Amino acid sequence: MLLLAGVFLASGTAKLRDPAGMVVLLRQAVSPTVPAFALTRALAVVEVALGLVLLSGVASRPAAVLSGAVLVVFTVALRVAARRAPEAAASCSCFGGSGGAPAGRAAARNALLLVAAAVVAVRAPGAPWDLAADELAGAACVAVGLPCAWLLAAALASVGGGAAGATGGTAGR
Repeated sequence: MLLLAGVFLASGTAKLRDPAGMVVLLRQAVSPTVPAFALTRALAVVEVALGLVLLSGVASRPAAVLSGAVLVVFTVALRVAARRAPEAAASCSCFGGSGGAPAGRAAARNALLLVAAAVVAVRAPGAPWDLAADELAGAACVAVGLPCAWLLAAALASVGGGAAGATGGTAGR
């Protein structure tokens, strides 16, 4: 639950602070006349609201179900955007200025988050402060550790891809 809350809070806050990448993506992948700035702001507000509801534990099950639905929509939209406007999709700033994972990695990330949403929807824990100290510490470690592991894997993948490109890809011949 903390992981989902953290992801939605970070993503929504990043879009509120730096909407430019998402605005460009919407205009290139959907239509140049789409009200991209307003849609980006609305999406950011929804993400922040979902994060806050998940964090509060007040309506964990409905928030987790809605989070799962949002993740499915995001994944489908990103795949469509990657076909229509690959450059914009690659730099969508979905998590702010630092944000654009390739569509395949973003889909894998969203699939993992969808599993987390399903677990929360089925288990529906209460508020994080209702947990025992050791459970809360474990949940916080997972919530912080998984995004760090994801960023490390993404960095290693880009370094590995860059090394193959630098050698001309002859290492496997």
